[in-house]
Amino acid sequence: MDHIVSVRVLFFAGAKDKIGQHEGSIIIPNTIPSAREILNIIINTYPVLRPFEHCVVLTRNHVYLDLTVDDPVNLTENDELAVIPPLSADSEEILNLVTSPKCGAISTFIGITRDNFEDKKVLKLEYEAYEPMAILEMKKICCTIREKWPVEHIAIYHRLGVVPVSEASVYVAISSEHRQESLDAVSFTINALKATVPIWKKEIYESKGGDETVPDAVWKANSECFWSQNNRKLDANDASAADGC
Repeated sequence: MDHIVSVRVLFFAGAKDKIGQHEGSIIIPNTIPSAREILNIIINTYPVLRPFEHCVVLTRNHVYLDLTVDDPVNLTENDELAVIPPLSADSEEILNLVTSPKCGAISTFIGITRDNFEDKKVLKLEYEAYEPMAILEMKKICCTIREKWPVEHIAIYHRLGVVPVSEASVYVAISSEHRQESLDAVSFTINALKATVPIWKKEIYESKGGDETVPDAVWKANSECFWSQNNRKLDANDASAADGC
């Protein structure tokens, strides 16, 4: 039988700043139809969080909840929920995540939107991801790194949505006792990220004054990703078949 429970709610970063406190509590039914409904209850209790409605992550007792499915969530008294907003893409914040007194090195990679591609002027990029799978693939990359190198902390961050020229879209930061391990791990990470994580970018170009042969925007997968390579193989096969005709 359903009943009412009291649960703790923790707030971090921008969510904490909006509310002005790190922790609160809510009274809530012990069975909720979905994780999204839990988030709706939290936002209705703390309306200043509404700007974060579609970009936060919700956890229960240190485990991520999937906001995209309608599976019921069973809560117990004093469960701990956490509202985690996206990182602000602040390099200092990300460095703080990997800093350790055990480590003498932090190696980083930062990917920046540039203003050109071939002969076209790029105005901005727009990123889209298959988010649940992207997070899973990032976790796999982290596991592989730990199998290959004795690193301490790993942070991988990729912005979604619009990223203007000269702003960062990708951060990788890894700490280790000595520099070579973290340098090698960072190089591996960015290559693996581009090869396996389902993230696409749209390049938005400056208009060519009505020239319809030049598109104003193009969606692209990373050239390193295996599905792009498969497409190139298909194109090559088509070309070979055409040559044989």
